Amino acid sequence: MPDHEMSTRTMLLVGGGSGLGVAAVLGVSLLFGGGGSSAVQSADSQPTAAVVTPAGSPTPQVPRMYRVTTVTATARLAERGLTLAGVIRVPSMLRPGEVVRTYPPAGTALPPGGRVTLYVSSG
Repeated sequence: MPDHEMSTRTMLLVGGGSGLGVAAVLGVSLLFGGGGSSAVQSADSQPTAAVVTPAGSPTPQVPRMYRVTTVTATARLAERGLTLAGVIRVPSMLRPGEVVRTYPPAGTALPPGGRVTLYVSSG
């Protein structure tokens, strides 16, 4: 038999092992993750969807922060395990210090510790 060919027994072992690994991951995700996405209540009482990873831990999403103060926005990021990347002042009709938008935009799923930039009204 040539060296580059696998025996049927070897293929069964390799294929069976990877099948067991996939089954184990799926079983753990169903056991701890509930098998789907769930709703999370945000601080501003507007429900936002949470993406559930295979390990079962929710992936934080950028919250909706339009017209909230910089202090409140920073607290909301911290509650979700996200990091403030920076604050950029932009001309706006909103009161000075209110969030105009974020980058990435609201609803974007980020890894824990993901960085969010706030665009804040300069008035």
